Amino acid sequence: WHLHNAEYLLQNHSLPLYDAYSFTVAGHPWMNHEWLADLPYYFAWKLLGLRGIDALAVSLTSLIYLGVLYLSWRESGNFKAAVLATAYAIFLGRVSFGPRTILFGYAYLVILLILLQRFRQKQHAPLWLIPLLFCLWVNTHGSWSLGMIIFTVIFVGGLVPLRWGLIESELWSASQRMSLLWTWLASVAMLFVNPYGARLVLYPLDMAYRQKT
Repeated sequence: WHLHNAEYLLQNHSLPLYDAYSFTVAGHPWMNHEWLADLPYYFAWKLLGLRGIDALAVSLTSLIYLGVLYLSWRESGNFKAAVLATAYAIFLGRVSFGPRTILFGYAYLVILLILLQRFRQKQHAPLWLIPLLFCLWVNTHGSWSLGMIIFTVIFVGGLVPLRWGLIESELWSASQRMSLLWTWLASVAMLFVNPYGARLVLYPLDMAYRQKT
């Protein structure tokens, strides 16, 4: 299905607007909300067949968990603890192993967390990458909404001091607040840089609450 979507895009130089696959709802308005994630799998398949698809999936999964290892090490300062946390993350994430478009979403999430962690720890980071990341993310997979929620929670978490057991928030400085606010606003704006416009941005809500069998 994903390979055929990519092939359609490359052959017709356009994205489908109607369902061309289903028998029961043929011609129903439809959009390929994961069009950008289809292309790497298609090129891998054209290059090496099924082995290419597997190679891409394994490479993405490996990069994701290397990112988790790096995040854990930077946060804890203990490499053994980071290895243990990553092993547990692998256990939790095994349900998503395989050639799935959501692997790109996980990779984007790890990059987002690395950038925000660096900004928190070193007071500076290339925040300009985050809006570009969300532009790629919204065209790749609907999990961008989870990334935006996490970004918002991290930003808001530094606006109010909190001490609750092991949960503790550290206030952003005034310059950090402004930098993160502009980055957040730019990220929201970049969500609309896609071939479907607002429809693609609203798609996660549409899928969750409006689409019927």
